[in-house]
Amino acid sequence: MDEDRVRVEFAGSHGPDRPVAEQKRQRPLSAREAETLRFILSHDDPRLVPLREQAEVASVRGMCYCGCATIDLAVDRDLARVASGLCFQVLETGTPEYDPDKGPFELLLYLDDGWLKELEVVFYANDPPPEFPSIDKFDPPRLLC
Repeated sequence: MDEDRVRVEFAGSHGPDRPVAEQKRQRPLSAREAETLRFILSHDDPRLVPLREQAEVASVRGMCYCGCATIDLAVDRDLARVASGLCFQVLETGTPEYDPDKGPFELLLYLDDGWLKELEVVFYANDPPPEFPSIDKFDPPRLLC
């Protein structure tokens, strides 16, 4: 397979078990992706410290098949600590105001056994957002567990 080709693997519906357009090569997070990940991890809880460390060494290994900004994350486990005492869907936030053209947005952060797994943007409009909305549009992140 050509190294720059993208393959799609079916794993379920939109969300952490959705089909993934997996990149052949991992890539660094874009500035907007990194900013969004830092924002959702900004909730004040000491259990999130290892996740913030993971975010510093995370890369993108795949994106959502629908074209939205959702990213699958890979973490260099030699350079960060595993988080403990947290659930699968660990943090969420949403936009408090409804945009008639774009609808509301939500951000969800998922873990896999204490490691960053996915940063998802949930959207309710017809067109998927190709990048994460500006963090100033969101309420403060909320810890789910």
